[in-house]
Amino acid sequence: MNNNKTNVKDGFTDKKLNKEISRELLTNSTEQVQLNSQRQSDTQLTQQIEDCKIINKTREELSKMGYR
Repeated sequence: MNNNKTNVKDGFTDKKLNKEISRELLTNSTEQVQLNSQRQSDTQLTQQIEDCKIINKTREELSKMGYR
């Protein structure tokens, strides 16, 4: 009989642990998606900054040649 109670308790503990693990995995997945999104956004902004530098340099060069 004692063995049965232990098994039931262990089963409960396993279910509780599985729920905690599932929550943790979901939280980690959500955080990873947010990080990936931020990284993609940062990459896009970096590219836009580089594009603006090229555009400004081209404008300067064209201005030196007399184009406006």
